[in-house]
Parts: sequence; structure tokens; C-alpha cells
Amino acid sequence: MLGQWGDVIRIVPLAGGVANDVWSLRVNGLLAVGRLGARSDADLAWETELLQHLDREGLVVPLPIPTTDGRLFTEGLTVMTYVEGGPPKPQPTGVEWPRHSASCTG
Repeated sequence: MLGQWGDVIRIVPLAGGVANDVWSLRVNGLLAVGRLGARSDADLAWETELLQHLDREGLVVPLPIPTTDGRLFTEGLTVMTYVEGGPPKPQPTGVEWPRHSASCTG
């Protein structure tokens, strides 16, 4: 199935996925991430369109890499650009929020 993206090498499974099988890949020499899950085509179309929109608006997000025939996903598989990052930082709770927001506004 990965061959639909061209020259693909599966590197290692990535930890942290609950509902999906997630792997680091090399796609035509570039680092990427492949995700295989059971989401519907409608869900995957919505997600890939959202990621493209967020990218156009200037946010750093993983972008879907099209298959060699231009599809952004196939049979539950999506291949995206690799984005360096880590776990999200804890957000302030309701009790801490007034103190946190005051420190941001000066």
C-alpha cells in the first residue's frame, strides 16, 4: 500500500498512538509519518483539508503527502510531512488562569 507514494522506506513504529498504527517513513528521501487507522474517507478528507487550510494560514502542521496519482489518503492510510515536536505543555487550570493571564498582559 505504501508504494502508492513512490519510493517509501518504513523506518520504525512511533509510540503514543492509541487508535492508529503510526510509523516514521522516508518518502522519496524525505522524512515523513504514515498513519493507518479505521477512520472513514469523509473523516480523512476533512482532516487533510483542515491541515492544508491551517498551513495556508501560517500554522506549522503536518501536511498530507499525495500519492503518485494525487490522492491525500487511501484505504485508511495517510502519509504526512514530519514535524519536529514533543508532548504538549500542561495548560493552566481555571484556578491558575487569572494569574497566568495577568503575567501575559503585564
